[in-house]
Amino acid sequence: VAHALQNDLPAAEEQLAAADASSPDSLAAAGIVSSLRGDDARASKKLEDAVAGNTSIQNEALTRLGLLLIEQGNFGEALARLGDAATKDPSNDTARYFRALCMDRQRLTAQALSEYESISEKPGPFQSRAAVQAARLYLAQQNPDRALQMLGHVPPPTVPSDVAELETVRGRASMMLNDPDGAQVAFRKATQADPSYAPAHLDMGLVLIQRQDISEGLREL
Repeated sequence: VAHALQNDLPAAEEQLAAADASSPDSLAAAGIVSSLRGDDARASKKLEDAVAGNTSIQNEALTRLGLLLIEQGNFGEALARLGDAATKDPSNDTARYFRALCMDRQRLTAQALSEYESISEKPGPFQSRAAVQAARLYLAQQNPDRALQMLGHVPPPTVPSDVAELETVRGRASMMLNDPDGAQVAFRKATQADPSYAPAHLDMGLVLIQRQDISEGLREL
C-alpha cells in the first residue's frame, strides 16, 4: 500500500506477489493498486472482498470503494460505503465530502447541506470546496445572502479551477442580489484564475450582454 500510494506500482505489485493473495489485507492492497492503474472493475471486486473480509485498512478500502462507485454513477451504494467510512473515522474528510456529494445527487438536500457546512467550518483539504457546494444549494433555494456568507468564511482556494468555481458561484449570488458590478468582478476573477473554466465565460458573457456590451459579451460566449 505504501508503494502504491507513492505511485510506485511495480514495487507494490512485487510485494503483493509475495503475499497471501486471498487475505483481506492483500485484497485491499490489490484493489488500491488496480484503482491507481485505472482497472476499476478489478479494483471494485478486490475492495468489496477486502471489506467483506474485514481488512485492517477497512477505512481506506471503504473510501476508495465509495469513490469508484461514484465514478460508476452508483451514488446510492457509494453513499452507504462512504457513510461506513465516515462513521469509522469522523476525521476522514474525503469520505465525508463525497458522502455529502452522494446525498446531494440523491436529492437528500438537507443532509447534504448540513454535511457541507460542517466540513467547511474547520481547516481541511475540502473546506473551500464544501463551502462552494453549500453555496450552490443555497442559490438553488433562492438564498444568495447565505450563499455569500458560506463563501466568505473560508480561506481562498489555491487550485486555479477551485478559485474559478468559487468566484463563479459568488458572481451568480451577486446577480441574484442585483449587483452586476460585483458579479462582473467575480466572473473576471474566475476567468483569470482558470481561462478554460467555461461556466465563468458563459456567465460573464450574459452579464455583459445584459449591460449592452454586446461585442465583448459575444466574445466571452
